[in-house]
Amino acid sequence: MAIIRRANNVVGGERRNEGDQNYSVLEEDGLDYQLQYDDPPHFLAVMAAIEREDTEGLSRALDVLESMNIGINEAVHDDFPALHLACVYGKLSCVKLLLERGAGLEFEDAYGMCPLHAACVEGNPEVIQHLLNAAPSPHVIERMVNMVGSAELGNGETPLHFAASEGRAEAIRILMAAGADPRIRNKTGMIPADLFHGDSDAKRILEEFDSNIPRQ
Repeated sequence: MAIIRRANNVVGGERRNEGDQNYSVLEEDGLDYQLQYDDPPHFLAVMAAIEREDTEGLSRALDVLESMNIGINEAVHDDFPALHLACVYGKLSCVKLLLERGAGLEFEDAYGMCPLHAACVEGNPEVIQHLLNAAPSPHVIERMVNMVGSAELGNGETPLHFAASEGRAEAIRILMAAGADPRIRNKTGMIPADLFHGDSDAKRILEEFDSNIPRQ
């Protein structure tokens, strides 16, 4: 997660200009911001707004990107597009705004992760359900919950792998109800159930769903 502070008007290795619209989203009384990374200020503004779930600030930051001809699916930080970041942070209102602004529901980042993968890291059930509800058809939902990604650097894991490895019980329940296949193996041959750490409600939920799936 990004940690943002501001000191001596230097943000992300660049000295800010007073009144710069790229930094308007960073202004908040009582807080100092300085990005620990070297991201450009227009991306920094997006990150800061998402972290605070500031939809007005996010909208302004997206307007800046649009004015610079930067697409909404462009990587903002650490190869994550804005929608992926909002899903990782579990910020539902930002997820809704980004989808309204045209962010790709199935867009893959450099590691083959789609937004649903990212949402399963945090495990916010409202975010996960909203992504599925935003799908235009049952076919797209099935594709989303079983997406393994095509990027060379990816691990070939589905959102269910992510939810299992993080022990997200409610995420597993939602994914399985939506048609996730618990027998898909990643590039190392592991199914989601192989990624649990000890016994847990999440593991029991996955085992219960899996036992009710007819074998071929």
